[in-house]
Amino acid sequence: MEKTLLNTKWLGTICVVAVAFIFSFLASNYASTAIRAFMPTFVTEASQFLPITVEKGTIVEPKDTQIKKNYGTADNPFVVMLDTNADELTSADLAAQGLYVSRKFIYGVKSDKTEVWGLDKLSDMTINQELLQQGAEWVEQKSGGYAFAILFISILLYVPFAILLYAAVIQLSIGMALKVGFGRTLRVTTLGYLALFVIGAFTVSIGIIVTFILLLGANWLTAKYYPQSTAEAA
Repeated sequence: MEKTLLNTKWLGTICVVAVAFIFSFLASNYASTAIRAFMPTFVTEASQFLPITVEKGTIVEPKDTQIKKNYGTADNPFVVMLDTNADELTSADLAAQGLYVSRKFIYGVKSDKTEVWGLDKLSDMTINQELLQQGAEWVEQKSGGYAFAILFISILLYVPFAILLYAAVIQLSIGMALKVGFGRTLRVTTLGYLALFVIGAFTVSIGIIVTFILLLGANWLTAKYYPQSTAEAA
């Protein structure tokens, strides 16, 4: 039997792995480049809050100090503030979204909620310019590899699940009527979904309903004009 895209075994698996690898490589490379470009600015800005010494869950240095920086835009500000005048900050102190640090707590303020972390979970330490620079260098060196691994694993978990779900619904919709086996439906759905995934990643992503309609149409056209033979690989 002549090999085609419709009867080649493991073609879908190979394509999923290939797309996951290429996309993860490109995305992690872009993220790593962006981090390296941003890190000098981050180090310069963060150094203005240093050194900070934490002992027994409390900032002991600097004492009685408030340093506040505003970032973002006037319409959407993001505040970073270190205030060691009090153990806790009040709701009035946390009026804008941002990151706030008191003597004993760290506050992450978003538009809809505030999260609080106690410094008592930290070991005694002193964060100074040297430690900050070492951390920045570590992030620059490791960010690309970690980003690649996270993206690659995420795609390998998400994409096959989505493909199986679409293929199962499509098989129930037209597979029985057109006498197409699930193996054929799965192949067509895999190739079609990967094409839409790549297009969506680099241009405009389409919704679930449009994706389903396009995949349903691809399966219907394939089944109608390229009927499945009895010898086709399962």
